[in-house]
Amino acid sequence: MNRWDMIRSKAQQVHETLAARAGNDRTPQALLSAASSLTGIERFPLPSGDPLLYGAAEAVLHTGAIWYNADVLPWEVLFFQAHEFSHHWLHSDICVCGDCRMNGEASEDELGFGVQRVEGYGPHERRELEANVFARELLLPTDLLRRYFLTDGKTAAEIAAFTGMPEGMVCHQLCRGLLGPEPKSISGQGTVDTKPLDPSQQKAALVEEGPVLVEAGPGTGKTRALVGRVTFLAGKGMHPEHVVALTFSNKAAEEIRTRVGLVAPDFARKLWVGTFHSFGLEILRKHGSRIGLSPKPAVVDPIDAIDLVEVSLEELNLSYYQHLSEPTFYLRDILGAISRAKDELAGPARYLGIPAL
Repeated sequence: MNRWDMIRSKAQQVHETLAARAGNDRTPQALLSAASSLTGIERFPLPSGDPLLYGAAEAVLHTGAIWYNADVLPWEVLFFQAHEFSHHWLHSDICVCGDCRMNGEASEDELGFGVQRVEGYGPHERRELEANVFARELLLPTDLLRRYFLTDGKTAAEIAAFTGMPEGMVCHQLCRGLLGPEPKSISGQGTVDTKPLDPSQQKAALVEEGPVLVEAGPGTGKTRALVGRVTFLAGKGMHPEHVVALTFSNKAAEEIRTRVGLVAPDFARKLWVGTFHSFGLEILRKHGSRIGLSPKPAVVDPIDAIDLVEVSLEELNLSYYQHLSEPTFYLRDILGAISRAKDELAGPARYLGIPAL
């Protein structure tokens, strides 16, 4: 069970606890009232821009209270409160949340194409996304929606009217409940990997001081070594904001975060874990202005790249690559050559001087 499954499962358990406390009333209003009764956290509506909202925040969790903007849509009032309760159950600290971070339809799933393969989440963005997922599952648990839809015959519009949540959020949850994998119990979340590191992995993970360059091929246990390295640093008292764990795939990055979270959950929440590409993009977005880049540099995904090359074919004058019956036949090979040149840091002048193989 990965971190997202654990969050959804925990939210479903909390939902059941709150519903029982509310006499099986599963409306968001009843669930939130039960949450206040259970946690002792009071809720205070405020006008937009109130000083207690730090000027621009939509909701704040602080010292046993939730302050929230009441000048928004009715469903947002409910979701913002659920979002702050989610921080209480997941992160147990002070949170100041803006509207741009509280998205009831934001997906935690990494898409396998386009710019989504590159973009990643820093620790703060990750916490907000976790609270979004928890709040959505708390108010609209997928197992309950599945029952409403399949057994009771309710449509998404009817469920939205009953719960007061937007139809788009209901559809999001219904799609996961009907088309996604069967829900897992939090009791099956898995155990810490207790298999000891082999000597080569220990040599990489237990270095007292860095930086360290480790070369490892496929199947050598790079992810386990990285997990061992991060947990070793956590045990040495290293501050999590001073540690960056980078890998080659989003799947491996999620595995690192999940495994570290089982050993050191507080450390994992503040750790920056992601791919080399997402980390590089993060650096360019934060500091790219120093080399003349915009604050949001564009990332060209494979589909956009094919379009760019296709419209430029005539001016490229690549007569050798002309394919009369299918002009785009060689575009993938051309993009492969461009990608290899980028890997080798070969600009146009150097590329022209590379002898043919």
